[in-house]
Amino acid sequence: MELNGSRKQSLTGWLCQANSLYNNLLTYNDLKLGLTRFGITDEKLNSGKALIDALSKATEVQSKEKGDAQAATKLRDEKVDEMGEMLYELRAVARIALEDQPQWLEKLGIFQKS
Repeated sequence: MELNGSRKQSLTGWLCQANSLYNNLLTYNDLKLGLTRFGITDEKLNSGKALIDALSKATEVQSKEKGDAQAATKLRDEKVDEMGEMLYELRAVARIALEDQPQWLEKLGIFQKS
């Protein structure tokens, strides 16, 4: 039941220990019988196990969403870099194409180098 030793400090470690405890308590009748004198019933054990399962599932969802967010951020940053390269090239072309029309360059936010 993983009762010996200290409790794990990480959430995943603690969930593993708690899951093991509830699984063993729900599996072995002699353990359950020993707990009835403390008012711990099958209903309470099943309720506790359901909470552990819900927390475990929520942790998995959070981990997946965190990974998805990191992937989206990486993709966004790559696209911003691509756009920056395109803008650099476009400015260079505009400077050449509009060198005789500085007012158009200014409207585009491109100022002639002195």
